[in-house]
Amino acid sequence: MLPELTHYLLRNRLVHIPGVGSFAVRQQPAELDFASKLLYPPTFSIDYSEDGGVPGDQIPFLARQLDVQESVARDRMAAWSDELGRHLRQQDFRWKGVGVLHWDGGKISFHPETVPVRGLQPLPAAKVLREQQVHTVQIGDQEVQAGGVPETAVEEGPATRRPYAVWAGWILLVLCLAFIAWYLLQSSEQRPSAGLQQKPDIETPGPRYK
Repeated sequence: MLPELTHYLLRNRLVHIPGVGSFAVRQQPAELDFASKLLYPPTFSIDYSEDGGVPGDQIPFLARQLDVQESVARDRMAAWSDELGRHLRQQDFRWKGVGVLHWDGGKISFHPETVPVRGLQPLPAAKVLREQQVHTVQIGDQEVQAGGVPETAVEEGPATRRPYAVWAGWILLVLCLAFIAWYLLQSSEQRPSAGLQQKPDIETPGPRYK
């Protein structure tokens, strides 16, 4: 019965044993150890309470695991819980992977164990310092950078300004290209007109004698 109850607890995170109490799985978040610079993975522990009742799907689950009728599974769980109660009055009971049950002054006390998670190992955690990082934040109708200076008020440095010499060079190049195009156009217009002004040499025929 104990293996089936353990399976149900780890699968559903809650199991109830009549006459003993309820056991629930609780997850602990990941922890950062600044001294060792390690990030430890999440862990799981078991919480115990004397209250609670049997979940609705616990008996059907046990019946499937034991391959018996639900009524038989219910009777077996009741018998096992009675046996566990008698055992606790004599000595402690260690539930492997869950914790230790102890009978103390007419009531049960529980000392949980940490449930190990295979495959999760501590990771090294180093502090990362990012220099000259700019983040833009919207404040009202104005965008402000991380340093608190409005984006519209930030002046461009020398590295971001385009030198005036570059602009002057481009302007001079455009003027030269325009002058060359104008000169070629004028030359092409004058050549055919000059040809039309030339008078052809016409030979004057001499007198004809009959």
